[in-house]
Amino acid sequence: HWSGWKDIDGSEIQEGITVMLDKQQRVHVFAPGRDSVHHWTQDAPGKEVYFQPLDGLPQPGGQAGATLAPDGSITVV
Repeated sequence: HWSGWKDIDGSEIQEGITVMLDKQQRVHVFAPGRDSVHHWTQDAPGKEVYFQPLDGLPQPGGQAGATLAPDGSITVV
């Protein structure tokens, strides 16, 4: 079901949001910002999505791509 709008923190983003599920079926959202790629996730499937900053990512040039590796890690490009 749909709920009302909710602030999930983070900062300004640009176009091109990428959404994926990880090996545990948790949602991950990646969105390019002016200075970095922003990341939101959840602790377990069905739980609230929250802002979880990623360190060390370069300034984005466009929409982020994400893929799930066989070992369960996520690669963001």
